[in-house]
Amino acid sequence: MKGIAFAGLLLALGAPASAKGAAYAAYELKEGRFSCQLPKDWSQRRDPGVEARENAFGVFLTGPRSDDGVSAKIDVRYYAPGNKVFAKPDDFMKANLEPSPIPRKGEKPPKVEKTMVAGLPARRFTRHDAEFIPPSSLNTKEIPITDDVVLVEAKTGFYALTYSAPNSLYAKHRALFEHVIKTFHPAP
Repeated sequence: MKGIAFAGLLLALGAPASAKGAAYAAYELKEGRFSCQLPKDWSQRRDPGVEARENAFGVFLTGPRSDDGVSAKIDVRYYAPGNKVFAKPDDFMKANLEPSPIPRKGEKPPKVEKTMVAGLPARRFTRHDAEFIPPSSLNTKEIPITDDVVLVEAKTGFYALTYSAPNSLYAKHRALFEHVIKTFHPAP
């Protein structure tokens, strides 16, 4: 009985989302570039025009919003050879490891870890940034966010898996992103 009451208390306090307790749906990119399991209750979006123009294909998910109005997001993308965004994996890493254009006190470059995802070499880092609400306004509120970025190298092209969330939601939904990584399978 105490265990049930404690579990109810954790849910009421917004305990971190468990990958086991969450509902997932199998997802396969229409073009066959990858498959994985995605959180079922997060909205999915694709932009075929941008994908064709940039030669980068994927799915963008939007999850819960913080009290400040910033959503948790997951992006799973395949960058084909010759894509118009990042010619090679190192270009992606360089662009994503650059310091913020708005200097922040105590900002340090992210530490890049080498790992494996789906049997392929990968690099992973966490960076701290901010979103400004409302955007493009003189009177904005700075909302701290945390991004987890995983770059997976492939024989042709590369994959980028990204989780971005306001700090108030980051820990709560991080397990969902870890599940996406765990179930990620690139095209052979």
